Amino acid sequence: VLDTKNISLDGRGVQVAVLDSGIRQHSQFNGANIEILDITGQNDPLDFCGHGTAVAGIIVGQKGNDFKGIAPAVNLKSYKIADESGTTNNNYIIDALDSILEYNRQNPNARISIINISYGLEQDNYELKNKLAEAYSSGITIISATGNDGVQGLLYPAAYNFVFAAGSMDKNKQVSAFSNWGEGLDFILPGSGLKTLGINNDYVWVRGTSFSSAYLTGVAALATQAFKNKYNRLP
Repeated sequence: VLDTKNISLDGRGVQVAVLDSGIRQHSQFNGANIEILDITGQNDPLDFCGHGTAVAGIIVGQKGNDFKGIAPAVNLKSYKIADESGTTNNNYIIDALDSILEYNRQNPNARISIINISYGLEQDNYELKNKLAEAYSSGITIISATGNDGVQGLLYPAAYNFVFAAGSMDKNKQVSAFSNWGEGLDFILPGSGLKTLGINNDYVWVRGTSFSSAYLTGVAALATQAFKNKYNRLP
């Protein structure tokens, strides 16, 4: 869908935050601008379930072995918000958002401009909504997954109207059967049969709106770079 091998943009100069299960080292992260932080209190930012590594691979994986991330030159900050089982909660996400907002206050000329949250929660949460709204109001683009239940109704935070909600399509550009849909859905992007990076320095094929969200985050980084190049400021 996006010919990343023949596009001049690469995400250079754009700061992206990924709230996920951490990242595990991979040979195709060598040369990438990645910082990993742990929000869970485990004092271990490494990925044990593979989800965060797969998401990061789609965004910032370096070129090689017939694979390349969508925006390989972005500066990516990985905030580990999930335990070893891949489970997260509102408090972890809120703590990560607080950390991002504080980072941006201290680094106004190199602020994080895109946040990817490839997680979905069934229940609305007032505190999480307010914190996400604060991030959005500060100028951050927030992207999240609609959910993989194949039903009408988006998971949170994708359901919030200030969050870009990413659903999945397959290789035939048809909506994936598992992709949640309905009011608030913003984009349908590849999310079925995507090749990305695994935690054993290997490659994995993934499916799910989590990876559509990662795909949209990569595209958003390219758009942000193009805007910055043209107007000499962040959108």
